[in-house]
Amino acid sequence: MRYFKLVVCPFGPSETPGDWVEKVRRQILDGKAHFGWSWIPMDPEHGTANLWELQKKLQRGEQLEGGERVVWNRCQFLIKRIEIGDRLIIQTERPLRQFLIVEVTGPYGFLGTERDFNHYLECRAITEEYVNIDSLPQYVRHDLTKRGRYYQIYGEATIEYLESWRGEEAHPRTHAHEKEETNEEIIAKVIKIIHKRWPAKDFETFMKELIGKIPCVEVVDDSKDNHKGWDFLIRIPDPLCSGEFLHDRIPVQCKNYTGPVNSDNPIDDLMRCVQNSDSTIFYLCILGDVTEEFKEKLADAAERAGDNAGRDVQFRIVDQYEIARLYMKYMVS
Repeated sequence: MRYFKLVVCPFGPSETPGDWVEKVRRQILDGKAHFGWSWIPMDPEHGTANLWELQKKLQRGEQLEGGERVVWNRCQFLIKRIEIGDRLIIQTERPLRQFLIVEVTGPYGFLGTERDFNHYLECRAITEEYVNIDSLPQYVRHDLTKRGRYYQIYGEATIEYLESWRGEEAHPRTHAHEKEETNEEIIAKVIKIIHKRWPAKDFETFMKELIGKIPCVEVVDDSKDNHKGWDFLIRIPDPLCSGEFLHDRIPVQCKNYTGPVNSDNPIDDLMRCVQNSDSTIFYLCILGDVTEEFKEKLADAAERAGDNAGRDVQFRIVDQYEIARLYMKYMVS
């Protein structure tokens, strides 16, 4: 069983938070789980948000309109990743306080009559009332409160807990639960230690050594400050063809922050990287709490940069949790 979390907010300008939360619940009880980024254009000739129509346009080799590209980039997972039988955690407000669990029972559809939230998946409610996040074990709360419009939930203990759901009653703790919480506590401590011991430019040196330890990744000696936006470059050799590279001279930018990330400096640096590099992939290795707002700004910047450069541009985040996991895997002997 696969689980995904979907964030179904913010609220429309004419709806109060309480009305919105109840509206989403009624929609799910009626068999439809809706998702945003599905505006209806004033003039239909200027685009559509229907993913089936956008997919057909791409298959015909047609270019998407600006708004259509935004919708496709943010919502294509609804037809490309989520399948019948998957389960969804539906979040209706930020921060996450409560949620619904549903099972996908039918294909993607497009309503086409609302100002937004026209995307929907046919579903049945696993929980008919909202589940309070505070009623859950810490390891489950951690997996459900990660930031993102949507993401797949991989924690084995969390999936086990959700699949055995029987309402608000407590579930017996297992060895898997204890292991999950132990891992989370260790990762949190590793993040704090890295932040403290490798500040500012030293963090760049730390990341260069860490990435250099990863198999099939080579760090390019580009340590001289070249004002081109990146801290160093990497390349990824082809494991099947000696001397060939799948990706060469990929820019890497490193930032060491604490608390929520709200600075535009990483985005400005990545935009400068695009101007000075032919790569299509650009990595941001960052400590700090990467907010959903920052991710949205980063995605918008990647789209603008790609339009200006005339090529696909991907800004990929290596967040503090992944950095800690990489450190424990490749640097701790």
